[in-house]
Amino acid sequence: MSKFLLLGMTLEEVILKSTYNPAKVLHRDSEIGTLQKGTVADVLVFEEEAGEFEFADTHLRVLKGEKRLRPVQIIHNGKTLEPGSFPTKLRDLFESDYEVFRSITKETGDL
Repeated sequence: MSKFLLLGMTLEEVILKSTYNPAKVLHRDSEIGTLQKGTVADVLVFEEEAGEFEFADTHLRVLKGEKRLRPVQIIHNGKTLEPGSFPTKLRDLFESDYEVFRSITKETGDL
């Protein structure tokens, strides 16, 4: 979401592009991506921080911004969680992932 701010979007646009719009594309906007009564309401509470921040794009190029969103509270399935306490598991990398990494590092000389 912070990268969207970096691209010049307003906070309202960032929230819509991160919640309602994806739900609409998936034809699930009556179930998710909204805080309407009767819908799944996972909520992220965040603070907008000002400062100097670096963000890496998909080609590992670093872009600098002056704002970022920092999560301060999560509500998931009706339970309040602290940021970083929600268990996540990334999928194992495929050979194609490694090919992308090799291509990027060849272009940028990084890693």
